[in-house]
Amino acid sequence: MLQELEPKIVYVPFYTCDATLEPFRTLGIQTRYYGLDEYLFPIDLPEPAAGEYFLWTDYFGICRRHTNTLKAHFGRSLLIDDTHNFFTYGHQGYWSFTSARKYFGVPDGAFLYSPRPLSVDLERFRGVSLTHGVLRRLGRGVEAFAASQSYEHTLDCRVAKISEISEGLLRGVDFPAVAALRRENFRFYHSRLGSSNQLEIDMGEQVPFSYPYLPTRPITHTSMHRKGFFIPVLWPDVIHRDAAGFEWEKYLAANTLHLPVDHRYFPEDLTPIVEYILHAEGRE
Repeated sequence: MLQELEPKIVYVPFYTCDATLEPFRTLGIQTRYYGLDEYLFPIDLPEPAAGEYFLWTDYFGICRRHTNTLKAHFGRSLLIDDTHNFFTYGHQGYWSFTSARKYFGVPDGAFLYSPRPLSVDLERFRGVSLTHGVLRRLGRGVEAFAASQSYEHTLDCRVAKISEISEGLLRGVDFPAVAALRRENFRFYHSRLGSSNQLEIDMGEQVPFSYPYLPTRPITHTSMHRKGFFIPVLWPDVIHRDAAGFEWEKYLAANTLHLPVDHRYFPEDLTPIVEYILHAEGRE
């Protein structure tokens, strides 16, 4: 996308991972951070000049209303990061991209949606590792998590075509069933935890990436990992990034618990997570 557009400046969210920022650094494209308010909406919307763009993330797959508002403001200067919003399948007339890997456990794979036809000749991705996926299937969660982290470090921002392995695995996914179960799991969490969630969230008609829970009192990710609940930190890069301000974003990264809603689980599987949180908050 960046190679096609050759932007002069892109406004990027401070609340994002370093992997999002790496292509800009690699291509020498200037970026400017922007912050978010308590509703996860950008603060102080700029008016991009020619050659300038605004990168927006549909956080946790539940911010479509913000996406629509930003489309009206920025028009075609808006670039949409849908890595948390796989099931939208693009936005007519806009550049957007999403990730299969974040949703289905495939070792690689993403989708780029372009407002115009592209002619791209790419080699297949060859650096595939299935180790973490196999270990997870065998129920060896701790080893799977470590293997997944190790695999992440081997990936960079070079562009390649999806591997044949991932392409084949995706053909076997029942997408409507996955979407329905994600919504069901989200609603289960919200029925038990919504009244105490510091984040104002609404799934609407979207298919969520996670259930983002911001507790009233801190619950460490480490304490949840000790119980066997592998809750990701989105994103530790934000916490340690060397930039003044953005205290709200750093607070979100450090304290938000991204509870799993994916199709490996049914609501009854998620009850221990809810009970642990209620106990940790003294509300059991």
